[in-house]
Parts: sequence; C-alpha cells; structure tokens
Amino acid sequence: MRKTVLNVTNGYYRYDKRYDHYQLENINLALYEGEWISLIGDNGSGKSTLAKVLSGLYHLDRGEVFLNGVLLSEDTLPLFRKSVGVVFQNPDHQFIGTSVEDDVAFSLENQQISRPNMKRRVENALKDVGMWELRTEDPTSLSGGQKQRVQIAGLLAMQPDVMIFDEAFVMLDPYSRRDLLDLLRDLKETYPLTIISITHDPEEVEHSNRVMVMEEAKLKDDGTVADVYERNPRLLPPPSEALHRLLIERNHPLKEGFMSQADLVKYLCT
Repeated sequence: MRKTVLNVTNGYYRYDKRYDHYQLENINLALYEGEWISLIGDNGSGKSTLAKVLSGLYHLDRGEVFLNGVLLSEDTLPLFRKSVGVVFQNPDHQFIGTSVEDDVAFSLENQQISRPNMKRRVENALKDVGMWELRTEDPTSLSGGQKQRVQIAGLLAMQPDVMIFDEAFVMLDPYSRRDLLDLLRDLKETYPLTIISITHDPEEVEHSNRVMVMEEAKLKDDGTVADVYERNPRLLPPPSEALHRLLIERNHPLKEGFMSQADLVKYLCT
C-alpha cells in the first residue's frame, strides 16, 4: 500500500480576502511517497499558489492540508517547513552563507542538531549533488546549474519528505537543465523523496510518473503522463511524443496513443 505524504481536502485560497476571486478552488489531491509529479498549466492557473500551500507558506481560506497525517496549523508549521523544501527560479535570492558549505549548514543551525551530525549531513548532501569539492567557494560566484545544486543540497541536509521545484530550471541552458534532471532521478532512486516540479517544459514532464494540470484555479486533470496527454491533445507534448505523432502522420506503423521515450526508442531500435 502506498504511503500518503501530502494531501489536500476541499482547498480554497485567495490573495485578497475582500473579494471572492480565488487562486485555488476546490482542490482535492493526495501525493504519495516516491512520486515525481509535474504540475503544469498556463501562467496564473494556480500552480505556484498550490506549491506555496503545500509547503506551508500560504494557509488555505477553507479546507485542510495534511503532511504524513498531521494537519497543517500554526503549531505544526515547523514540521512542514522542515519536511517540505522549495527551490525557486533564482537561487541568488536564497543564499545566506558566504561559502557553499556554510549556506547548506544554515538551515540546520536552528534545529538543535549536534555539530558532528550537522557536519556529516552537510558533507553527505554536498557529495550527493557533486559539490563537495567546491564547498569553500562563494555560492554567488558559481554557474547557474551549480547554484541550483547548492540549493538542492540545502534541502537534502534537512532530510525532507517532499522537494518542490518552482520552475527552478527555467533560467538554465538546456545542458544544465538535463544535468539537473538526471541528478534528481538519481536522488529519487537513493532516497524516498516525493518530487513536485512546476514546469512549462515538456521534456521535464517526461521524467515524471504523474502529471497534474491546473486551469483557472482548479485541478483540471491528474494521472500518468500517458493518460494526461491522451486526454488533453492540445497540451504541448514531450519531445518523444511529438516525434511519435510526427511519425504516425508520415505513415510509420506505430501504435496510436502516448508512447514514452523508452517505448519509442525500443520500437525504433528493433
């Protein structure tokens, strides 16, 4: 039986409490341990708002949020902040330490963690993301991809249940983006992480095993990558599916319906 990590019931949220215009309406969802969820939708559809609700940054006007069965409240907010980490677009806005090592350690300093344990966590996290050799560098002097690796290390050191990436790779070049996606895949194989990726990038979606579509403050669709793209043909498909559709148009004998990258490669190589 799958373990539920985060769930929302009957969730409503609005920025301006004077009006009835909601940024989230009637949100009901359950996220499970080990999933990689892509949260997609147009600008203003509610993706980032939902991410902030899930991380405890915003509090619902109506409805409830649970983390491992614990209701989000003022009393339990520290648990959410520790267990749900967020990486944003611009890491420069999040750096605090004067070195990579200090920046990763900062998040642990207020948790009454012993010094030896803190050093061990920081070292393990930086090694996990391939940044241990640069631990004494100023984080603001690093490349875009390296900066995001430092941010990911800061979350790993907290030993979270959930990592949320709020369009975190949008400012990176294609090579750095693919490199970080490969890193996340490796981390997911090592730790029981649930990853939520807010993205407009179809290639990024292809790495996930579940897609949630936001539209006008509501959760429009939720399912596997294949199911969601089959039900929503207007969505810009991942590269492998775009190639699949093109080959069908040119009368190649491929099956109808969504094909994953692995399935397409297997078919074309046989």
